[in-house]
Amino acid sequence: PSSPIATHCRRTFAGVVLPGVACALMPRSALAYRTVQDAMKDTQQVSQSSQLYARFGVVRDRAKQLAEFGQMADKGEWDNIQAFARNYNRVVQQDEMLRIVDLMAPSQGKDEAKKLAELVKNDLKAIDSAARKQDAATVKEVASKLSSNVDEFLKLRPQELQQQYGVPDL
Repeated sequence: PSSPIATHCRRTFAGVVLPGVACALMPRSALAYRTVQDAMKDTQQVSQSSQLYARFGVVRDRAKQLAEFGQMADKGEWDNIQAFARNYNRVVQQDEMLRIVDLMAPSQGKDEAKKLAELVKNDLKAIDSAARKQDAATVKEVASKLSSNVDEFLKLRPQELQQQYGVPDL
């Protein structure tokens, strides 16, 4: 049986000296550590990228519905056109496109995205106005321009999102 003093000395040696020796023998890169702030910054960046990816996906999916403006104009569904234009403005332009603009960095084409989001809003207002006047030709013409502006907006999706999430080009 060993004495309490011997046990204490062994524990002190194993607890203090051996970790120091182990650290001295480790490569320098193994000693590097991440601060909590670094980890939080990386998590926030990943979260922001995933939000941007999801929001571009919503805009892309909703862009497929734009052909309905022309179909409703052919049928003379003016109230439906107005409701659809207002809903599209609220759900896509305000809730998604403007939030995408807020999430984008200036180097990712933020100014161009903001300009296109404003053009989309103006196109939707023009469709609403044309539907109020029951002008099918104008609804179709502006709907075509709207579709083009939404497509241009989607082209601003950052390249790193396409690579990171495996999103094919449209």
